[in-house]
Amino acid sequence: KKTKKKTKTQTKQKKKKKKNNKTKKKKKKKKKKKKKKKKKKKKKKKKKKKKKKKKKKKILFIVLFVFIFFFFFL
Repeated sequence: KKTKKKTKTQTKQKKKKKKNNKTKKKKKKKKKKKKKKKKKKKKKKKKKKKKKKKKKKKILFIVLFVFIFFFFFL
């Protein structure tokens, strides 16, 4: 059996593919690093939100107490 010889264009395409793969891998690595930074920022935001919720709860309690006092006075 004779093995088919690849044409010039075919070999060129293969080389291009290899090059593309190399660049793609590099790009992927860079993206991963960026994602890590974003995660840290998100964590900080979550903490701030929690604090806000606590403040809201305090305000709710104060309002409830005021209502209770009004009822007692009435």
